[in-house]
Amino acid sequence: MLEAMGSLISNRRVSTAISFDDFEEVTCDLCGYLATKRRSTGKVICLKCEEREMVERVIAENEQLKRQKPFRLFDQNSLLTPNLRDAAFENYYPTTLDLGRAKEKMSHFAETFVPGSGENILLTGPCGVGKSHLGAAVTKALIKKGHSCLFINVPKLLSKIRATYNRDPEVTEAQWLELLETVDLLVLDDIGAEYRGNCISHNKS
Repeated sequence: MLEAMGSLISNRRVSTAISFDDFEEVTCDLCGYLATKRRSTGKVICLKCEEREMVERVIAENEQLKRQKPFRLFDQNSLLTPNLRDAAFENYYPTTLDLGRAKEKMSHFAETFVPGSGENILLTGPCGVGKSHLGAAVTKALIKKGHSCLFINVPKLLSKIRATYNRDPEVTEAQWLELLETVDLLVLDDIGAEYRGNCISHNKS
């Protein structure tokens, strides 16, 4: 048995040989703590620095996830019509003085927004003047600041809630309502449109 093991070992080619005499203890130039230096390559291995880099990397990754969370919440749960996907203040062009003032008002609202302040804005007017565009623009601006926002088309929301009455729905009515209550800014679009035939955007903080 020993002869077989010896033959097996002798027949294997050693690809890497590491001698512990190749290492020496040194002081890390970066942190001042004890480190290990490999004489043959000059490479310094500092566990303290590696630990700090790992912690910094984890913190950076967590911060990135936190910044991305409002965007994921908006993209996954907002009920936007396709034509509002790219809506922003920059591409809203008012055609009257009143619409220009409305844009300024909404832009100011986004700049000075404070979660939980209780401020509400109601936009009224005929279809096609850009109420929904301005409502969507507010959400985009605030999401970039890290606020959680939802833009909800009310007729679509009612359809979603009616779908929860089916057996084994993917999302329950209670879950939808909880979601609407927990965001920093909720924009309700087309309130009453299915009854009155006109468009109303209602922004609620």
